[in-house]
Parts: sequence; structure tokens; C-alpha cells
Amino acid sequence: MSVFGQYARSYDLLNRDKDYEAETKHADALLRGQGDRPRTLLDIGCGTGRYALEFAKLGYTVLGIDLSNEMVERANLLRDSQSADVAARMAFMQGDAARFDAGRRFDAAVALFHVVNYQATEPVLRDTFDNVSQHLSAGGLFLFDSWHGPAVLHLKPENRTRQVEDEHFRVVRHATPTLIETQQVVDVRFDFEVTDQSRGHVARFTEMHKMRYLFQEEVSGLLEASGLELLRAQEWITGDRPGKTSWSVSYLARKR
Repeated sequence: MSVFGQYARSYDLLNRDKDYEAETKHADALLRGQGDRPRTLLDIGCGTGRYALEFAKLGYTVLGIDLSNEMVERANLLRDSQSADVAARMAFMQGDAARFDAGRRFDAAVALFHVVNYQATEPVLRDTFDNVSQHLSAGGLFLFDSWHGPAVLHLKPENRTRQVEDEHFRVVRHATPTLIETQQVVDVRFDFEVTDQSRGHVARFTEMHKMRYLFQEEVSGLLEASGLELLRAQEWITGDRPGKTSWSVSYLARKR
């Protein structure tokens, strides 16, 4: 199995306590706050499809895009385990956020769980926002969350270790971040130890994640250049005004 395959297998276990349902309802409320609920939704960086599932349960018809084939495979397995009506509203494809072509336009697009921060250079960010804009119908909405620059610089990234397990696997993940202010990025080294509980087999692998943190003025300019108008910026989930302790901030934009 590839490293991405190992990471995809560990991903859901590591995030099993994440409240996808509540976060999706929060996102839905932000989208509905601009008028009628969108019907078609593009889920960029969909991972294993957990957000897509919750959106489909709310009635959206969702296309999920992810760079990892292994993530897409797991998303398809999740879809196939659902009732026929929910599964019919979910589809997934492999693709790069900055380059994919879905062949149609959507009422709205989301990129949740810091997907935009993985677009770690300004050219790639511009290409990603351009691509999102090209996939939106006129008046379409784009919602995403991002690491907030003032909070990253104030709080500073910290070393962290997380351990989770179920009846099949135990996963230990060590995160070692390096803040590089001159590049406006945090390089995060993830060291994994995955133990097969039944066989006692241990797999170890490393992932390097380059995360670009963003500032509101920067986001507004990037969106503007892509034909998108920033409607609101707020702390993710709480809705508070972004500040230097707001690590995650959501942005809602509309295509002109």
C-alpha cells in the first residue's frame, strides 16, 4: 500500500471525533443566509467524503474532488454504504484543486478542513481560486476555512502527539511544525506508527504537509482577481470576529 493509502486508512480514525454533521449544518446556514439553498455543490479536497455525505443528507447533489486516489476510493465506499437516495446525490473524482475540470458548473463550492492552506504558493492559490470561479454559476457561492495569519503568528504552531485506536488499528501521529515566516508557511512533519491489532504488524511512515496561512486582506484580493466578491469573514463555527486567537477563519464569497 502506498504512503497515501496508509494515510487515507488512518485519516478517518484520527478524525473520528470530528463533528462533520454540526460543521456541515454550520456551512449550510452560511450558504442559505445568502438566499435559497444551493442545489448543486462542489466539495474541493473532499477527503474520504464525510462532508459530502452530510451535505447529501441535507439534499445537496455533491461532486467531491480530491488529489488522492486512495481518498476517493474510500469516499466511494462510504457512498456505497448509504441508502439509495443519499448515494444518488454523491459522486467523487480524482483531481488537483487548481486544475480539475468537472465539465459543468455548480450553485456553490466548499473547501473545508483547511484545504485552501494546502495550496501553498500564491500562483497555486490564484489558479485554485480561478478554477473555483470557472466552476461556479453566476451568483454562485464559495465557502472555505483557512488558517488565520494573525493567530498563527501570535499562538505559534506546537508539537503535538495524537493516539487513537479501534478494534482493528492503533494509530500514533507525531506532528512537528516549522514556521517559515518568510514564505508564509508552516511545514508540518507527520510521523505515523500504525499497528494492525490482529496481526501485530507495525507500519511507520512520514508525511510532509506545507500549509500556507492567510490574511483577510490577501484573501479579499485573491478572490477579487478571480471574479469573486468576499461577502463575510468570521471565526469558523463560533461566528466571532476574527482575531489573533482565531486559528480557523471561514470566508464566504460570491461569483459576480
